[in-house]
This record gives sequence, structure tokens and C-alpha cells, in this order.
Amino acid sequence: MHDSPAFRLIGIGFYLVASLIMPLLLGIWLDNQLNSEPILTLVMLFLGLLLGFFGVYKQVKEVIGSKKK
Repeated sequence: MHDSPAFRLIGIGFYLVASLIMPLLLGIWLDNQLNSEPILTLVMLFLGLLLGFFGVYKQVKEVIGSKKK
């Protein structure tokens, strides 16, 4: 049941949200500490986007590959 594609797709959604929010919050905190707004926030957001979409791509590829078997 937990190996169904639906559960895996829900996990992909959580992964994408976490990979965007965590670096964004870190960037905001670092900008506040270093008084460098909005440079680090934007850098961390961009990094989170890259890592998030790369991770989602890999996970979707796995789901599609396991569905073909």
C-alpha cells in the first residue's frame, strides 16, 4: 500500500515544498544576521529551486520506471 504511486507522488510534493521553504528561511535568517537583504534570500531560493526540481525529476523518473514494470 505504501509503495503505490499515489503515496510516492504525495512524497514528491512534500519534498518540493521542503526544498523550497528550508533554504528560503535560512536565507532570510542569514540576511537578517549579516544585514545583506535580499542577496542571500534570493541565492538560497534559487538553490532550493534547483535542488528541488532536480530531486523531483529523479523521483518522478523512479515512479514512471516502477510503473512500467
